[in-house]
Amino acid sequence: MQPRPPVASKDVGGGDDLGEDFDLDPDFSPPDAGAAEEEDGEEEGFQVEDDTFVPDPELDDGLRDVRSTRALKRKALGLDLDLEEGEGEVGGPEKKKRKKKPKEVDALDGEGREVLSPHGLERWWKEVLAKEGVAKGLSALELEEAALPEQCFEDTSAFNDPRTVENLPKFITEHVPKLAIRLAQRPKNPAAPTCLFLSPAALRAADVCRVLKASGLRGEKGGEVAKLFAKHFKLQQQADFLARTRVAVAVATPNRLHQLLEHDALGLSALSHIVLDSTWRDAKDRTLTSVPEVRTDVVALLRGPLGAKIREGNVRVVVY
Repeated sequence: MQPRPPVASKDVGGGDDLGEDFDLDPDFSPPDAGAAEEEDGEEEGFQVEDDTFVPDPELDDGLRDVRSTRALKRKALGLDLDLEEGEGEVGGPEKKKRKKKPKEVDALDGEGREVLSPHGLERWWKEVLAKEGVAKGLSALELEEAALPEQCFEDTSAFNDPRTVENLPKFITEHVPKLAIRLAQRPKNPAAPTCLFLSPAALRAADVCRVLKASGLRGEKGGEVAKLFAKHFKLQQQADFLARTRVAVAVATPNRLHQLLEHDALGLSALSHIVLDSTWRDAKDRTLTSVPEVRTDVVALLRGPLGAKIREGNVRVVVY
């Protein structure tokens, strides 16, 4: 029997020449592109960093909606810390709405935060002093000089309206009635207001002045509303104004008030109330006691003669 002639190699799919001694089955055909993956039992999807496999939702017979797919991806990436049990699974319950956590209480405002009682305000003020003590290295004795017990604070927790500048006259009339009565009386001496209103910024102080002047709280006999802040006004100009003016309310920034008291340009003999304007916030969401330099001035005021009058019971603190 004569030997069979060798079979010539075929060029399949542009492959290399396999050589004359390599026999290729003439019935062989290359597999489809995805066959190897199917033989290994893998499915289409995507891999994440921890090798967790997430199936492609389009191949899941329509059992997953967009919300479920997103939940699965978040779970694979470790972002499902707030998901409820069964959330994101096929046939699982729909995603539950999570309650918003309440914001940290700083003091008072009309935007959903808790209105504090005098006891709560005493605690809040201690927290303010603690921050200042850490920032300035104050001793325990120095901080105690600025502490305010709860009986120093006016209880205005029953006021349910938003604590906006427009609602300030209503707030005073309904919840600080003694101050409302005092504002309608004629001051006996110049430079001796019955109320000090501490605002964190000149712009806010100007708005408060505008509202108080137009409110009618002072009646026909009440004194003037003094604007005491640095913007556009020199210290000596304000001292001269106070010396010749009977003032009912002095709306001031803490730093300018501190300067006027140091120069004996402002008297405390007629003072009955001090209002801490804790509602207003600047562009960085900071308040009267969260701006470091403003807080320093407020604490300094309450460590001095002003704080002494408050602790003696002659002056009431109102937090608006």
